[in-house]
Amino acid sequence: MGKEYEVDITEMSRRGDAGVAKIEGFVIFVANTKPKDHVKITITKIGSGYAVGEVVKSGASTTPETPVTPATTETDEE
Repeated sequence: MGKEYEVDITEMSRRGDAGVAKIEGFVIFVANTKPKDHVKITITKIGSGYAVGEVVKSGASTTPETPVTPATTETDEE
């Protein structure tokens, strides 16, 4: 508890409410993350076979952000 680690989020939890990282095979659930995120976390809870971490510092995602462009619709007026 309380230790900090830099981790890569590799997948989403089954519930879809947290990203999943692994340290030496130990599963760590981290809320507000998604696959390909690289974050610094603090361990806030340790359970049987898993831990829960909280983001301390967010690094850059390994995929570039795609700007959101409003959708346009074309209408054919004949």
